[in-house]
Amino acid sequence: MPFPLSVLSRLLLSCLVVVSSLGLPIAGVSAQQSSDQARLRNTFPGRRVGGGTRAECASRLLVHLVPPSSTYAPGSSRRVALLEGPARNPRSIAVSFRDYRVDGLQPTVGSMVKQQTLPAGAAGIYLFHSPSLNEPLIWESAFNCQEAAASGDGLLDFAQAEAPPALTLLLSEPSGVDQSVAADLSWLSKLCGSSVALSEVAARFQLTDIVTSDWPVQLPVRC
Repeated sequence: MPFPLSVLSRLLLSCLVVVSSLGLPIAGVSAQQSSDQARLRNTFPGRRVGGGTRAECASRLLVHLVPPSSTYAPGSSRRVALLEGPARNPRSIAVSFRDYRVDGLQPTVGSMVKQQTLPAGAAGIYLFHSPSLNEPLIWESAFNCQEAAASGDGLLDFAQAEAPPALTLLLSEPSGVDQSVAADLSWLSKLCGSSVALSEVAARFQLTDIVTSDWPVQLPVRC
């Protein structure tokens, strides 16, 4: 004898509750999440290279070591890295992570999740960890050029704080490109406290077009 529709409905609801309580993925939810992340990858207006303006502080390049699209899923390691270029007067680096939500077609940058300051240093690489990725996050990095403006050490002080930051969207579901970048970051992590050839980093992360003669041949890896 077939079950009444109301009984089947209750049984289905009970199954969903059990699946949810066990932390198992529900196919429809997973598919929707994948679709949302694919759309974010295609529409996010990121830039992995920051700096590069005329002001002395802002002219120094700051690069997120992520795919050229500047969207990246770091996976369970949560490892991220940035490359800072050469400068006569190094400045510290402000790093922040914020919630990023899309309601309909409208993206919204939400509350601060984490922020930190990396010390001023010569050209080199910093490796560190992002927060846990329960939702997409905006990762932003910029030199603290306001330090120069506060000291009044140049005629272009008014422009120092206007350097465009490096801007990346961090996601939870890695793509094939993300996995390749994660492997390169894992390789870099094994060089913590030592140095790596600039040419190798530029080749692995597709950055040969930004390397100029004023860059050092070897870069320190700071973890």
